[in-house]
Amino acid sequence: MASRRQPLRGGGSSRERVAALLDLPSASVSVMYLALLVMLLTGLALGWSGAWWGRGCIWLTLGLLFAESAAMWAMATRGRMLAH
Repeated sequence: MASRRQPLRGGGSSRERVAALLDLPSASVSVMYLALLVMLLTGLALGWSGAWWGRGCIWLTLGLLFAESAAMWAMATRGRMLAH
């Protein structure tokens, strides 16, 4: 059976579609930061309501969150520097 090439759905050229896909990450950054803020505030509120500040698990979790955020920021900054 010979495979046929199907037309792109939604119209537009493939360049336009690729450009739209490349713009998607920059458009979703604000949603990512909002979700990160909600996650941080929820964790802090639950830490206070559960009186967990004396336990190591909440400090470990906050430390991991900040370390991961810093590592992701460093990788993104390095990637932007290499792209220019």
